[in-house]
Amino acid sequence: MKIKAVILDLDGTLFDSVGGIAYSLNKVLKENSLPTHEVDTVKTFVGNGIKKLVFRALPSTYRDYTTLEYFYRQMLDTYKTHWDYDFKFYEGMEDLLKELNERNIKIAVNTNKDHNITEEIAKKYLSKWDIKYIIGDRKDIAKKPDPKGAQIIMEKLEVSPSECLFVGDSEVDVETAHNANIKAIAVTWGFRDREMLQKADALIEHPMELLQYL
Repeated sequence: MKIKAVILDLDGTLFDSVGGIAYSLNKVLKENSLPTHEVDTVKTFVGNGIKKLVFRALPSTYRDYTTLEYFYRQMLDTYKTHWDYDFKFYEGMEDLLKELNERNIKIAVNTNKDHNITEEIAKKYLSKWDIKYIIGDRKDIAKKPDPKGAQIIMEKLEVSPSECLFVGDSEVDVETAHNANIKAIAVTWGFRDREMLQKADALIEHPMELLQYL
Protein backbone atom coordinates (compact mmCIF):
# COMPACT_ATOMS: atom_id res chain seq x y z
CA MET A 1 0.00 0.00 0.00
CA LYS A 2 1.21 3.51 -0.78
CA ILE A 3 2.86 5.33 2.12
CA LYS A 4 0.93 8.49 2.97
CA ALA A 5 2.55 9.55 6.26
CA VAL A 6 5.85 9.49 8.12
CA ILE A 7 6.08 9.76 11.90
CA LEU A 8 9.46 11.01 13.08
CA ASP A 9 11.16 10.82 16.43
CA LEU A 10 12.90 14.05 17.50
CA ASP A 11 16.09 13.52 19.56
CA GLY A 12 18.67 11.50 17.67
CA THR A 13 16.51 11.38 14.54
CA LEU A 14 15.58 14.87 13.38
CA PHE A 15 18.07 16.68 15.58
CA ASP A 16 21.40 16.16 17.27
CA SER A 17 20.17 17.53 20.58
CA VAL A 18 22.44 15.76 23.04
CA GLY A 19 24.53 18.90 23.66
CA GLY A 20 21.76 20.72 25.49
CA ILE A 21 20.62 17.58 27.28
CA ALA A 22 24.11 16.77 28.55
CA TYR A 23 24.85 20.39 29.46
CA SER A 24 21.63 20.73 31.47
CA LEU A 25 21.98 17.36 33.17
CA ASN A 26 25.59 17.90 34.18
CA LYS A 27 24.82 21.43 35.38
CA VAL A 28 22.19 20.06 37.75
CA LEU A 29 24.42 17.22 38.93
CA LYS A 30 27.41 19.52 39.47
CA GLU A 31 25.33 22.05 41.42
CA ASN A 32 24.31 19.21 43.74
CA SER A 33 27.87 17.86 44.10
CA LEU A 34 27.09 14.66 42.20
CA PRO A 35 29.18 12.92 39.51
CA THR A 36 28.67 14.16 35.96
CA HIS A 37 28.56 12.10 32.74
CA GLU A 38 30.31 12.14 29.37
CA VAL A 39 28.15 13.05 26.37
CA ASP A 40 28.32 9.53 24.94
CA THR A 41 27.01 8.17 28.23
CA VAL A 42 24.18 10.71 28.29
CA LYS A 43 23.12 9.47 24.84
CA THR A 44 22.36 6.08 26.39
CA PHE A 45 20.06 7.75 28.94
CA VAL A 46 17.87 9.38 26.25
CA GLY A 47 14.71 7.83 24.84
CA ASN A 48 12.16 7.45 27.62
CA GLY A 49 11.62 11.05 28.68
CA ILE A 50 13.38 13.45 31.04
CA LYS A 51 12.37 11.73 34.28
CA LYS A 52 13.81 8.39 33.16
CA LEU A 53 16.94 10.18 31.93
CA VAL A 54 17.42 11.74 35.37
CA PHE A 55 16.79 8.37 37.04
CA ARG A 56 19.50 6.75 34.94
CA ALA A 57 21.94 9.59 35.62
CA LEU A 58 21.55 9.63 39.40
CA PRO A 59 23.51 7.38 41.78
CA SER A 60 21.35 4.46 42.93
CA THR A 61 21.03 5.94 46.44
CA TYR A 62 19.33 9.04 44.99
CA ARG A 63 16.51 7.28 43.16
CA ASP A 64 13.76 7.30 45.77
CA TYR A 65 10.55 9.05 44.73
CA THR A 66 11.07 12.34 46.59
CA THR A 67 14.70 12.77 45.52
CA LEU A 68 13.94 11.81 41.94
CA GLU A 69 11.12 14.36 41.76
CA TYR A 70 13.45 17.06 43.10
CA PHE A 71 16.11 16.37 40.46
CA TYR A 72 13.52 15.93 37.72
CA ARG A 73 12.11 19.40 38.42
CA GLN A 74 15.59 20.89 38.49
CA MET A 75 16.48 19.23 35.20
CA LEU A 76 13.24 20.32 33.53
CA ASP A 77 13.70 23.93 34.64
CA THR A 78 17.35 23.97 33.54
CA TYR A 79 16.68 22.29 30.21
CA LYS A 80 13.90 24.75 29.36
CA THR A 81 16.53 27.48 29.12
CA HIS A 82 19.41 25.43 27.66
CA TRP A 83 17.81 22.96 25.21
CA ASP A 84 19.18 24.97 22.26
CA TYR A 85 22.81 24.48 23.31
CA ASP A 86 24.69 22.94 20.34
CA PHE A 87 21.32 21.97 18.84
CA LYS A 88 21.32 21.16 15.12
CA PHE A 89 19.67 19.20 12.32
CA TYR A 90 21.36 16.03 11.22
CA GLU A 91 22.88 16.37 7.77
CA GLY A 92 20.31 15.63 5.09
CA MET A 93 17.26 15.91 7.34
CA GLU A 94 16.18 19.30 6.00
CA ASP A 95 16.37 17.91 2.46
CA LEU A 96 14.22 14.96 3.51
CA LEU A 97 11.53 17.19 5.03
CA LYS A 98 11.46 19.27 1.85
CA GLU A 99 11.15 16.16 -0.32
CA LEU A 100 8.38 14.68 1.83
CA ASN A 101 6.41 17.92 1.56
CA GLU A 102 6.90 18.01 -2.20
CA ARG A 103 5.60 14.45 -2.46
CA ASN A 104 2.59 15.32 -0.27
CA ILE A 105 3.65 12.80 2.37
CA LYS A 106 2.16 13.88 5.68
CA ILE A 107 4.74 14.46 8.43
CA ALA A 108 4.23 14.12 12.18
CA VAL A 109 6.49 14.02 15.23
CA ASN A 110 6.14 11.63 18.17
CA THR A 111 8.70 12.19 20.92
CA ASN A 112 9.12 11.56 24.64
CA LYS A 113 10.55 15.06 25.04
CA ASP A 114 8.50 17.49 27.13
CA HIS A 115 5.62 18.66 24.93
CA ASN A 116 6.08 22.37 25.63
CA ILE A 117 9.78 22.22 24.78
CA THR A 118 8.93 20.21 21.67
CA GLU A 119 6.57 22.96 20.54
CA GLU A 120 9.32 25.56 21.09
CA ILE A 121 11.66 23.50 18.93
CA ALA A 122 9.03 23.14 16.23
CA LYS A 123 8.38 26.87 16.21
CA LYS A 124 12.07 27.72 15.89
CA TYR A 125 13.32 24.94 13.61
CA LEU A 126 10.39 23.31 11.78
CA SER A 127 8.13 26.20 10.78
CA LYS A 128 9.26 26.24 7.13
CA TRP A 129 7.82 22.76 6.55
CA ASP A 130 4.27 21.47 6.80
CA ILE A 131 4.34 19.35 9.95
CA LYS A 132 0.80 18.07 10.43
CA TYR A 133 0.86 16.97 14.06
CA ILE A 134 3.24 16.89 17.02
CA ILE A 135 2.98 14.84 20.20
CA GLY A 136 5.51 15.26 22.99
CA ASP A 137 5.46 14.08 26.60
CA ARG A 138 1.99 14.99 27.87
CA LYS A 139 0.14 13.83 30.97
CA ASP A 140 -2.86 12.70 28.92
CA ILE A 141 -0.90 10.46 26.52
CA ALA A 142 1.32 7.56 27.55
CA LYS A 143 4.98 7.78 26.53
CA LYS A 144 6.55 5.64 23.85
CA PRO A 145 6.78 2.66 23.51
CA ASP A 146 3.07 2.83 24.27
CA PRO A 147 1.45 3.17 20.81
CA LYS A 148 -1.19 5.71 21.89
CA GLY A 149 0.68 8.72 20.50
CA ALA A 150 1.23 7.06 17.13
CA GLN A 151 -2.40 5.93 17.05
CA ILE A 152 -3.64 9.46 17.73
CA ILE A 153 -1.39 10.78 14.96
CA MET A 154 -2.71 8.22 12.47
CA GLU A 155 -6.28 9.14 13.40
CA LYS A 156 -5.55 12.86 12.97
CA LEU A 157 -3.82 12.27 9.62
CA GLU A 158 -6.50 9.80 8.48
CA VAL A 159 -4.02 7.05 7.61
CA SER A 160 -3.82 3.37 8.46
CA PRO A 161 -0.73 1.64 9.92
CA SER A 162 0.07 0.14 6.51
CA GLU A 163 0.12 3.66 5.02
CA CYS A 164 2.61 4.92 7.58
CA LEU A 165 6.30 4.66 8.49
CA PHE A 166 7.74 5.28 11.94
CA VAL A 167 11.32 6.61 11.89
CA GLY A 168 13.51 6.71 14.99
CA ASP A 169 16.96 6.10 16.40
CA SER A 170 16.25 3.83 19.37
CA GLU A 171 14.81 0.51 20.43
CA VAL A 172 12.00 2.54 22.02
CA ASP A 173 10.97 3.83 18.59
CA VAL A 174 11.14 0.37 17.04
CA GLU A 175 8.95 -1.04 19.80
CA THR A 176 6.52 1.87 19.48
CA ALA A 177 6.17 1.28 15.75
CA HIS A 178 5.54 -2.43 16.16
CA ASN A 179 3.09 -1.84 19.01
CA ALA A 180 1.14 0.38 16.60
CA ASN A 181 1.52 -2.13 13.72
CA ILE A 182 3.63 0.35 11.75
CA LYS A 183 6.79 -0.46 9.79
CA ALA A 184 9.82 0.62 11.85
CA ILE A 185 12.68 2.39 10.08
CA ALA A 186 15.68 2.81 12.38
CA VAL A 187 18.36 5.43 11.73
CA THR A 188 22.02 4.73 12.43
CA TRP A 189 23.12 8.35 12.98
CA GLY A 190 21.37 8.79 16.34
CA PHE A 191 21.96 7.91 19.99
CA ARG A 192 22.01 4.09 19.75
CA ASP A 193 24.45 1.58 18.34
CA ARG A 194 23.37 -0.48 15.36
CA GLU A 195 23.20 -3.57 17.58
CA MET A 196 20.33 -2.01 19.54
CA LEU A 197 18.25 -1.60 16.37
CA GLN A 198 18.21 -5.11 14.98
CA LYS A 199 14.46 -5.56 15.48
CA ALA A 200 13.70 -2.71 13.07
CA ASP A 201 12.17 -3.55 9.70
CA ALA A 202 14.93 -1.57 7.99
CA LEU A 203 18.02 0.49 8.82
CA ILE A 204 19.02 3.67 7.03
CA GLU A 205 22.34 5.50 7.24
CA HIS A 206 21.26 8.83 5.69
CA PRO A 207 17.90 10.65 5.82
CA MET A 208 17.36 10.55 2.06
CA GLU A 209 17.54 6.75 2.10
CA LEU A 210 14.05 6.83 3.60
CA LEU A 211 12.66 7.70 0.16
CA GLN A 212 13.20 4.15 -1.08
CA TYR A 213 10.57 2.92 1.40
CA LEU A 214 7.81 5.30 0.28
